[in-house]
This record gives sequence, C-alpha cells and structure tokens, in this order.
Amino acid sequence: MSKEISIFLCNVQFTKDAGAFCVTGVKLDNAKTITTFDPNEKTYNINGKDVQGHFMVDYTAAQIDHNVSMNQAIFSRPSFYDGLSPVLNVDGILSSKTPPRVWLNFQYQAFYDQHDVKLVDKVLEMLRLYTIDFISSPEIGFLTSVNEKVRKKTKFIFQFLNASDVEPTTMQPYGTIVKDLAAIKSYASGIIVPKEYIWPVKPNNYLGPLTTLVSDAHKQGLEVYASGFANDFFSSYDYNYDPTAEYLQFIVKDECVDGLVTDFPSTFLNFMCLIVALATAAKAKLLLRELKTVKADLAFAKARCAQLEEENKLLREREGSDKGLIRDDDDLGKVTVHTFASISSSNGNQSQATSARTASQSTVTVDIPSTKVEAAASAPDINVKEEVEVKNEPKKSAFVDVSPEETVQKNAFERFKDVDESSSFKEARALAEASQNGAPFNQDYYFNTFF
Repeated sequence: MSKEISIFLCNVQFTKDAGAFCVTGVKLDNAKTITTFDPNEKTYNINGKDVQGHFMVDYTAAQIDHNVSMNQAIFSRPSFYDGLSPVLNVDGILSSKTPPRVWLNFQYQAFYDQHDVKLVDKVLEMLRLYTIDFISSPEIGFLTSVNEKVRKKTKFIFQFLNASDVEPTTMQPYGTIVKDLAAIKSYASGIIVPKEYIWPVKPNNYLGPLTTLVSDAHKQGLEVYASGFANDFFSSYDYNYDPTAEYLQFIVKDECVDGLVTDFPSTFLNFMCLIVALATAAKAKLLLRELKTVKADLAFAKARCAQLEEENKLLREREGSDKGLIRDDDDLGKVTVHTFASISSSNGNQSQATSARTASQSTVTVDIPSTKVEAAASAPDINVKEEVEVKNEPKKSAFVDVSPEETVQKNAFERFKDVDESSSFKEARALAEASQNGAPFNQDYYFNTFF
C-alpha cells in the first residue's frame, strides 16, 4: 500500500558537472565528511542574499559519491544514522529496475546558471530519460520555461514559501501571489503550501479559522498539497500533541487537501491503513445488515409466492368448474336450436301441403289502395298505430291465398270493419291467422301483408 499512495520527494542540487543529488537547501553543511574533505567555505549571493558554506556546484559528482555522507539535518533528532547513508544520486534512483514514484523539487535557477549549469536544460533531459510524476519549484520563471517544452503527464506544482519571502521572478511576496490563483493555473496544475496557509495558528497556539485557500484553488482546477508535517514538530494545542489528529484535520474536512508532505511517512501510512480498515469494517457491517434485510425479504417473498400459487390453484379449479357449466348450457342451447329447427321444418312442410290443397280452391280478391301497397313495400318495419283511412283513390288489386278453413271461420273483409282496434290487437290477430296458414311468424311478412 505504501508504494501506491506514497511518493518520494527529493530537493535536487547539482554539481559542477550537472550531477543531480537529493539534498535539502542549497548548502552541504549537514554532510558529516564535507568539512574533512574540504575545510574551506565560500560565500555566494543567492537571490539577493550572501550565503556562506559548502556548495554542491564546487564539486564533481564523483567527489560527492565517494567522499560525502549525510547527517541528520535536524539536530534535535537522534544521530543513530549519521554517516551511514551516502548522498542520494537522482540518476541512480531513477535508473533502477523498480524506481519509486518521485517528486523532484528544483530551486535557485539563477544561481546554477551563473555556474554554467543550465537548470532548464538539465531538467528537460531528465524528463526525456525518466518518468517523473511531479516537478515543483518556488520560481515562476523556471516552471514557465519547463512547462512550455514538456507534453508528458508530469504534473507541475508551484511551491509557496513563507508568506514574507519574495519570489525571485516577479519579486513579489508569496503572501501576495497566493491571492491570484488564476494566474498560477497558466504554468502549474497545483500548489504546495505550508500547512499554516490552510489552518493558521494564533499566537496562543490554538487554531485559527479555516481559510478558503483549498476551496478557491479547487475552483481554479488546482490541486493542493500541504507541507510541514513531522511527529517531533510542535503544533497547535488543538491536536493534543497527536500527529494523526493533525492529519485528520486536513483530510476529513469538506475541503480536504490532495496530499501531505511529511518527514514521517510511516506514521501517516499506518494511520491511513487504520482508517481504511475501520472504513472497511464499517462497510462490511453495513453490508451484513443489508444482507440480513435482503434475506428476510426473500423469505417473505417466498412465502408470498407460495400463498399466491395456492390461490391461483383454487382459481384454476373454480374456473374449470365454471367452464363445465358453460358447456352444459351450450349443449342445452344446441338442443333448443335443433328443436326450433324441427318445428320450423314441420311447419314448412304443413304450409307446402296447405298451399297444394288450396291451389285448386277459389281465390279471394282484396282491393287495397295502391298507395298503401307501395308504402308497405318501402317501409316494412313500421308499427301501424294510426287508424286506416279510406280515400277515394285509384285502387290496385292484391291477391292473398286463404285456406277454406280460414274463410269458413272468418271472412277476410271483416278485418277492415273494426278500424278502431288498436295496433296491438291487430298484431295479435295477425299472429293467430298466420299460425293458421301454417307459416312461421315473421314480422316483416306481417307488415307487408296486412298494412
């Protein structure tokens, strides 16, 4: 996990033959054997200030590799490892079989240019040879020069020093530059700031109010990295001398930083592992609770499905019994139809026999007005409720076959005597007479005949 989330930060210094080494600051005075190798000190003007000591540009890369080892730079820390580690060679680190993820910080471009070490050219050469995740610098001119010539995925980070320090390119204090984050976006993808830029400490050593730096930088599309973390550094009383509490202050808030720079990465990594373990345990507990809920829901659904299946079974049985009744009704209907058909056929046969018998009989002539006959032909289904009116109009003859039995029982002309009879009474009489003729009842036939 440490390789996945940790990056090795190296403050690069160059020798006179452009050898790159990881040394914090611009001097070698924290090296144990440099005074033995070269007791003479020199003074150089660096960014407008005279600085005295031993400088990397006065030696070759071979001299540094073979004659210089490192001491603990902070003298309050134990000196157990003093003199045991050589100065780290950047080319040696990046050319190894499994190089770590690196963050290279470059500074003092004007100073190296004065000693014929072209800082921009050297960095571009390193970018062509190696994979470098981050490049940072507190100098705007250097970042602008390199960023214009690089198209790799390397992130360029602008480093803020103390608010009162002056940036060498613009000659403005860093406390003023931080107010114009939009301008930084043109040459960098993020910023690295001392932690006090985000959570300032008041004179009484308690935390002041949170600044808007992180949120403002994120709005401009800039990543934010906080520096200055160490287990043995004095911090605010709010942290109770617990470095992990200080880490939490910067990573669990609504506007958390994108990364931290610490002298004790193992403390931070162990703390992050603990947080991940707790988060995983909490998530597992939540998943277990959800699993129990799902299990209960499945049991309920299973019981409900069984209940619905039983209800469907009962419905199918009931539907089957209902269908059986419908089939019996259908058979009864068929019998009724067959019976009606038989009666109709017998009536038809009787009608044919009657017609045959009356063929030799004398016919009766009934005079009906021609207008009535034509109206009957055009509107066969009209109920006749009005009284029959006899008009002096030309008449046409209509012939109706009447059996002898019918003529004996009632004269055909007697139907027109009682004109005051209601239509319902007429319909009843017509139905009775039609039955006597042996033909099935037909309302159209009735209207056409007796209108």
